[in-house]
Amino acid sequence: MAALADLVALIHALFSLFVVGGLVLLAAGLVLGWRRVRHPGFRLAHCGAVLFVAARVWLGLPCPLSRLEDHLRANAAGDPSALVRQAHAAAFRGEDPETFRTAVTLWALASVIVARLSRRADARRSGSRDGSWNAGPGCPPRRWSGSTGRG
Repeated sequence: MAALADLVALIHALFSLFVVGGLVLLAAGLVLGWRRVRHPGFRLAHCGAVLFVAARVWLGLPCPLSRLEDHLRANAAGDPSALVRQAHAAAFRGEDPETFRTAVTLWALASVIVARLSRRADARRSGSRDGSWNAGPGCPPRRWSGSTGRG
């Protein structure tokens, strides 16, 4: 069971890296014009992960990955390996709950703002004035005349 608990600790660390590193990548993509990290799917996945963590913290719910790892490790003999201790540090395990809540809230707010700015930058680059996703680089902006074009 210790090996499975180690795997959960590694997955937890990778999830935390995605939450933290995703904002850094989105901000860099916005400034440097990187299209891949500004992809709507990446933004949606990142915002979903960050907002999940923020909601969990504000509701006072325990982390499901921490609970699973603790359950798997309950009957395991010995101390966690150095790799697991590093994974715990990367996943912010053991941090002060109030400090963690504040940090997660600010991170979520920054993530949503950067995702919105990135979406608007994409809309400007595509020539869309209304912020829609379906206008391509060669498409003229929509003009709403109020009529359907039918006689």
